Amino acid sequence: MYSSKRDYTIDLIKTVAILSVVMIHASAPFLTGDVTNSFWPLACFFRSLASGGVPLFLMASGALLLRPEKYMPLEKLYGKNMVRIILALFFWAFLYRVAPLYGTIHSLGEFKAALGDLALFRHKDHLYYLHMTILVYAFLPLSRIIACHSTKKEMRYLLVLWFILGIFLPNIRAFYNLEEFGDIPLQWIMVLSYSAIGYTFMGFYLSEQKPSKNLYALGAALGLAIVFGGTFYFSRTLGQLEERFFEGMSVGVFFWSAGLFALMQDIRLSEKAKDFVLAVSKSSFAVYLVHILVLDSLKCAFPALSTLNPLIGIPAITAAVFVISYILYKILSYIPFVRKWLI
Repeated sequence: MYSSKRDYTIDLIKTVAILSVVMIHASAPFLTGDVTNSFWPLACFFRSLASGGVPLFLMASGALLLRPEKYMPLEKLYGKNMVRIILALFFWAFLYRVAPLYGTIHSLGEFKAALGDLALFRHKDHLYYLHMTILVYAFLPLSRIIACHSTKKEMRYLLVLWFILGIFLPNIRAFYNLEEFGDIPLQWIMVLSYSAIGYTFMGFYLSEQKPSKNLYALGAALGLAIVFGGTFYFSRTLGQLEERFFEGMSVGVFFWSAGLFALMQDIRLSEKAKDFVLAVSKSSFAVYLVHILVLDSLKCAFPALSTLNPLIGIPAITAAVFVISYILYKILSYIPFVRKWLI
């Protein structure tokens, strides 16, 4: 039986997710320099904390969209949800392509090249999430059949299978040469876009259970330790940033984000906190789309930002980028077409 009341836990998760995504990009300039710098571990720790951003978004989507009562006919899926994602993707991809901050367009040839980039999905890096979302939505009718008709045991089996093929084996392949294996077994390994669908099942499963706080707290701590410890050790060993532990499909990020998601199920929010997470949750899509433009503009206007102590700089830049992005969201919301289709 499902409650018709708003699920503020999902709003809380989306709030943590969007703040994490902004922090990921705010921390980037602090990580790309000298990894032996005494302040570098702080930047690495902040980036590790934020690494669960996109997986949390995917799990929140699964927790919402795979519920039995959340029926979504194909007409609505392709007539509204998919159209909104595609329109927003190409609008913002074009905007990032022509923005003066990124070089703008000076000739017909450059304009044609820009259109070619758009058509071939060569978009601003952070828009990869929308590329994945298109696939997640395309599989949604089938995902719902599995989620709504699987037993708890069958769902656990699916999640274990996904973890092996979509999380564990890709991580092994990232660090070890598996070319001695036959061609077909290597094709068992899931690519990132399809593996993203697994996170939606994980979100649905965790939202349906009563998670053991101790178990998931241990999992979250283990995940964070793997992300931070692995990145720190290999970066210092190699003398340059090793980013593979930060990836959304890495083992450490899986445990960290799944643990966080489960632990947030137990948080009880005050009325003021509910209002806050609701406001942030509603703005999260728009903030995701615009925050890179805001961040790059701030870095252009204040080039000394990356010289700040990470302990101050990363939280301050994250907060500034989020607040400005949120204000832009509120302004854009006054335009009906933009509010409905582009943010």
